[in-house]
Amino acid sequence: MKAPQATPPVPLLEGRGLDTYYGQSHVLRGVSLRIAAGEAIGLMGRNGMGKTTLIRTLVGLVRPRAGAVLFEGEDITGLPTFAIARRGIAYVPEGRGIFASLSVAENLAIAARPAQAGAAPGWSVARVLEIFPRLADRLGHRGDALSGGEQQMLAIARALLSNPRLIILDEATEGLAPIVRDEIWKTVALIRSTGMATLLVDKTVAAVTAVADRIVILVKGEVVFADTPDRLTADPQLLHRHLGV
Repeated sequence: MKAPQATPPVPLLEGRGLDTYYGQSHVLRGVSLRIAAGEAIGLMGRNGMGKTTLIRTLVGLVRPRAGAVLFEGEDITGLPTFAIARRGIAYVPEGRGIFASLSVAENLAIAARPAQAGAAPGWSVARVLEIFPRLADRLGHRGDALSGGEQQMLAIARALLSNPRLIILDEATEGLAPIVRDEIWKTVALIRSTGMATLLVDKTVAAVTAVADRIVILVKGEVVFADTPDRLTADPQLLHRHLGV
């Protein structure tokens, strides 16, 4: 007699068969994505393939015409973004989205929240300033007085201060100087070490595959690859065909 198979754990966040449009433009075509608690997913693909649209759909900024978004098995499709964020999802958008007219200290104070149920506590202002000492030197500066790299640090620090269970980083190193990119990637590795689930969008194959548990590649709004980093890097033709590497 066969032993009963264990029921797979419910994903922390899941998109099921998502079809998302902008007007008449069909951007996502039946996309499914699962993120387990504590897992890091690298979401990759060339420009215009639907990566940001997928993220915006997951966090409620865009509503899919078909499919569903679930958080711990609960259907959250169509909920307002603030209600989704309160469940423990932090989103650092491309372009950072900081409050330009507020000081660094004010940006951080607005973002601070108690730890979500199931999340590891401990992200405080003191801790994020320890990770990003440049911000400690600029607490009184307005957001729009910071460099691009400092603004990105502030955006990530704000997200961490919400003590989320999942952090989503959309092109966190885009356009930054190499030394700043290295600092951001060290921070991503630190976040991963805490057990926080992470969804990363970035074009740097070596950096993403170094921190991700699985890689998902989108091409024209469809998932064409979903497997381990080793399986991706072992196939040069796949890398070239879908990522231009």
